[in-house]
Amino acid sequence: MKFFICLAIILPSFFAISKTALSADNIKSPIVVELYTSQSCSSCPPADKVLGELAQNKNIIALGYHVTYWNHLHWVDTLSMEKSTELQRQANWSKNSNRVYTPQIIVNGEQDFVGSKRSKIFSYIDKSSRAIRPITINKIDAGLKLEIPKLPNLYQKLSIMVVGFDLEHKQEIKRGENRGLTVSYTNPVNYIDYPNNWDGKSGEFLVDLDKESKAYAVIIREGKAGDIVAAGQIKL
Repeated sequence: MKFFICLAIILPSFFAISKTALSADNIKSPIVVELYTSQSCSSCPPADKVLGELAQNKNIIALGYHVTYWNHLHWVDTLSMEKSTELQRQANWSKNSNRVYTPQIIVNGEQDFVGSKRSKIFSYIDKSSRAIRPITINKIDAGLKLEIPKLPNLYQKLSIMVVGFDLEHKQEIKRGENRGLTVSYTNPVNYIDYPNNWDGKSGEFLVDLDKESKAYAVIIREGKAGDIVAAGQIKL
């Protein structure tokens, strides 16, 4: 049985939280933050702001996936993709949960939060001791050349995921729960692909690109949406 939850309350305390910044010294390896959001969800704008803050840290790969399942609420999200919706379902299924909601933030594929819970998210990231291996990415004429590090031996098969995104998108929302708002979206995803020719080994790997994006992230994770073991990003 599939069901969706939209968190309908925007907590006033979000705006009262002190502007504590992340300690850059504590982040030694990439951190991947994936936000599932929708222009049709009234609870999402505070989470979109949180993602924007996180994206300012050079060690954080912040990605905004716009889902489709709220598009019936009098407004069709202009950034929504079925692939984003499917990725969120798979991410939750990988944790043995069928609870799908917005705004949801998942850190490193392993820990999820209500996306507007800024203090909890920042605290978790600041104290995280998990080392995500960095992927070096260079743009060449043929696409992206990756330097994939040595990876852990895991029982579950690893997959490589290429995510294309724009750096910013401002949207005037004329109908629905957020009507009258103009929201700035950080790193909205417009491309998701799983190259099927990767052999799971470290070393050089070439990724062909067939969509124009302003930036790309490459993520290696368990399954198609599980825990992340390596990641990198490049802004073109």
